[in-house]
Amino acid sequence: TWPLLYKQCDEDAPKAKINALGKFSAIAGRVQKPDYVQQAISQIKDFGIKYKPQGAGAAAINFITDIKEKRQKLNDDASVKIADAAIKQITDAK
Repeated sequence: TWPLLYKQCDEDAPKAKINALGKFSAIAGRVQKPDYVQQAISQIKDFGIKYKPQGAGAAAINFITDIKEKRQKLNDDASVKIADAAIKQITDAK
């Protein structure tokens, strides 16, 4: 089910993707496999950087922050570090 969800979110058009990413991030915060969480963070980060000029950077940071907070409660330190790095990359992107 995760690969299908990931693929669908990856293929969505930009306007549909911003809505899908909210749901995607909510699920990503709860999945068992840290690899899946990190895939989600990466996909959200890439979207935030690519569409930052159109205002998507702030939404991407919010989604990643939500994932980060949930992963902290699960003691998933690796995903938390990746989330922090992703937020920094979005913030630093021009």
